[in-house]
Amino acid sequence: MAHEVRIENERGEVIRSLGVVTALDRRWTSEDEGRFPWLTAIDPYGVTTLNYRQLKHVLHELSALRTQIDDLNDQRQIDDLMRWVEEVPDRHLYLKLLGD
Repeated sequence: MAHEVRIENERGEVIRSLGVVTALDRRWTSEDEGRFPWLTAIDPYGVTTLNYRQLKHVLHELSALRTQIDDLNDQRQIDDLMRWVEEVPDRHLYLKLLGD
């Protein structure tokens, strides 16, 4: 599984594209659902859309997840994704994750 990650405006126009991110491809457990409720809610096969209010929760969870990952490539992808989340300044922009 992988997610294409991009920022879109309200009309669905792509503003920026991060490309394919595989760092979120994990087997989430029920324990993970309690610790990472926003990340575990990302649909691995469909489209997940997150608005600016939801992104602050996602950012917090990405930061916590990063500390648990040993793979350098996955760490870099999470760093890039976190930077992107921090750069979504507009209420009219959305982070979209498109699953397989």
